[in-house]
Amino acid sequence: MWYLEIGGFYNIKNKKIFGRNIFIEYTNKEEFNNMVKRFNNIDVYCTNYLYDNKDQNNSNLIGPLYIDLDNDINDDESYNKVKEDTLFAINYLNTFLYIPKEYINIYFSGNKGFHIIVSHITLGIEPCKNLNEKYKVLANEIKNNTLNKTVDTRIYDKKRLIRLPHSINSKTGLYKVPITEEMLRTVEYKDMIEYAKCDRTIEYVEPKFIKKTNEEFINIIKYIENSNKNKYKNKRINTNIINPNYEIPICIKYIYSKGVSKGSRNNTLVVVSPSLFPKGISLDEVIDLMIKWNYEKFDEPLSEFEIINTVKSAYRMIESGMKYGCSSIKDMGYCLKEKCKLYK
Repeated sequence: MWYLEIGGFYNIKNKKIFGRNIFIEYTNKEEFNNMVKRFNNIDVYCTNYLYDNKDQNNSNLIGPLYIDLDNDINDDESYNKVKEDTLFAINYLNTFLYIPKEYINIYFSGNKGFHIIVSHITLGIEPCKNLNEKYKVLANEIKNNTLNKTVDTRIYDKKRLIRLPHSINSKTGLYKVPITEEMLRTVEYKDMIEYAKCDRTIEYVEPKFIKKTNEEFINIIKYIENSNKNKYKNKRINTNIINPNYEIPICIKYIYSKGVSKGSRNNTLVVVSPSLFPKGISLDEVIDLMIKWNYEKFDEPLSEFEIINTVKSAYRMIESGMKYGCSSIKDMGYCLKEKCKLYK
């Protein structure tokens, strides 16, 4: 049996008193809806995790990956900062964990920022006692690579309550509403405020298990946990990566010279940039090359912060022993087949 905890504000003698420790069975939708009504759907919270017993500190946990990005938004500039970081987080999940974007649910919080949710089903997560710690490791990695550092990494305790989707934020009167990535990219602050004045619905796709995502999630967590965060310096690359006999594959040269379609720029970037490190090209030089490639080959270039952070993440992965080979090039449709001496 799995339990969910709910919290909210009671009106007691005209005073708002916050209460929690309301446990309901996860499958009891009627009781859940009754609790939402009890709080008038205003400032209603629930735990991100489900628990197999009510002793949350010693329970197994299961629940989605939850990333909270917020900023003190009061104008377009502060809004755009959290928007940029949110777009990077989505790109990171899509590029490095192979999570299809249709499986990444995005919400405007109704106040200070955006929430990203990815089902544990997609990640292939099994119940465990330290799921919150694993998610925090990944959230820290994403935050370390963002430009504005708006990822909130303080929320990964076992009993954290998060604002319920479709509920009203009493500070602003706005709803926590689902949005699309396209809306995130194009809707301005004033229009997002207008959009959140009413509750909204979006038909998200049913999550499915993705084996590659599960494998990469495990690899990334292990790598980050075993890494010394202080050893990374933005200087020359680790000499262990350099191979004096290495030749840049012809397919990489072709992609760099021709460019790629708009929809595959990020994925291609994470394959092309690691292919340059074994030649002894420094991290800074690779970043410069990718920025140059970005502006020369595309009518709508990626932002420089996306380029910088994606290349840095690719560097850390190749340094850990992970690499992208022929199969990745084939999957993207850029294999030159007989023209390459590696082709079989």
